[in-house]
Amino acid sequence: FGRIPGAPTSAELLQRQGSRGKGLHSNEQVRVIRVGRRYRLPDSSEVSKDSVLDILAHLHFFGASEGNVLEILKGVSSSLTLTFGDVLEVVEAFAERERDELLEVFEERCGCSGAGGEMTRQSLNEIMHALGAYPPQAAINEAIQAAGLTASLGSSAAATQNPPATSSASGAPAGGGAASDGGGGGGAGGSVGFEDFLSFLAAYRASEGLSRRELALVRRTFEAHASQAAAAASA
Repeated sequence: FGRIPGAPTSAELLQRQGSRGKGLHSNEQVRVIRVGRRYRLPDSSEVSKDSVLDILAHLHFFGASEGNVLEILKGVSSSLTLTFGDVLEVVEAFAERERDELLEVFEERCGCSGAGGEMTRQSLNEIMHALGAYPPQAAINEAIQAAGLTASLGSSAAATQNPPATSSASGAPAGGGAASDGGGGGGAGGSVGFEDFLSFLAAYRASEGLSRRELALVRRTFEAHASQAAAAASA
């Protein structure tokens, strides 16, 4: 299962998502700091509070908005800028909030109360759409496999072989609308619980929501542009 270099592993993300109050995995902390550095103010080691939404989006959190982020920021710092320690505190607080919201969506789409409900392949698609994510079924299939849930949720061979064209790395289908199921989504007709859903989500995020084919395309595109830039610089 492909993974973006520098992205957190499934195990790191799952440890954070499933362990309330224990903070971020050490490797994930490094990634937060690395992302935060991209948003540093000129001639400063701090970042603007206005950059927090972009940082959370870069880290692939769901449900970040000005309202809920501002609420967290008020409890972290009264300054207009944040140190990297502040950024880590904000991300950790948002991670806990996000887990609660994920559980709410899980309960709503699975028609259950609490984390003991069961999620089918169809409700998985509905949950992802409710979270604003429209990944191709190839990416979903690969995340299911990486999370060890194929026996319960199955996979669609047709979707894996012919993933729909996407307009961005987020997996949103080109031209709008939801991604095609590529032949009905396949699957064994089983179901899994909330912790299994977190395992799936961790695997999905570790690949930035991209399938192996899309990851390969991203790498080739990047390498081509890097080569062109290097040639232009040496000309």
